[in-house]
Amino acid sequence: MLLIRRAATGYRDGQLSLPAGHLDGGEDAVTGLVRELREELGIEADPHSCQLALLMHSAPERRP
Repeated sequence: MLLIRRAATGYRDGQLSLPAGHLDGGEDAVTGLVRELREELGIEADPHSCQLALLMHSAPERRP
């Protein structure tokens, strides 16, 4: 399991988190995973070695 410590994002900075991101239009989950790992962490992953194990969808956070 890969965890990152959030920093300089303005959202839950200092907390441990799984790498996360958003899909670009029409992108499948594995393609999005590989892209986010490359963009956010500088990690190159082989899409053929990736297996989807968990998907979380959340609504936008709204401030009162």
